[in-house]
Amino acid sequence: MGGGRGGERIAPVDPGLEDPVAEGGEHVTRHLVQTFRGVATTLEPLKGRLKPRTYHRLLKALSVVYGIEPMVILKDICHATDRETEVVVRRMMDALVDAALREG
Repeated sequence: MGGGRGGERIAPVDPGLEDPVAEGGEHVTRHLVQTFRGVATTLEPLKGRLKPRTYHRLLKALSVVYGIEPMVILKDICHATDRETEVVVRRMMDALVDAALREG
């Protein structure tokens, strides 16, 4: 699976899933990498305005907000409409960017 901090092994979410790539996880992994790269490309204009630590935190935070999990929670658990989901996710993203710009 991959190393975590200090090189320790991270257990898969599903203990029966020993090799996520062999089990179809390759598509998910590629999607996550594409999402991260897309967010990084979008943030490129802010890179020079933010401290490296702030920039990398923002990049990671926006990658989570832009991912599928918030959509699933909002749609399936909170029963938000498509429009409500879009508004909530945009507000979360705006708040993260505003906080990073204040931090510098």
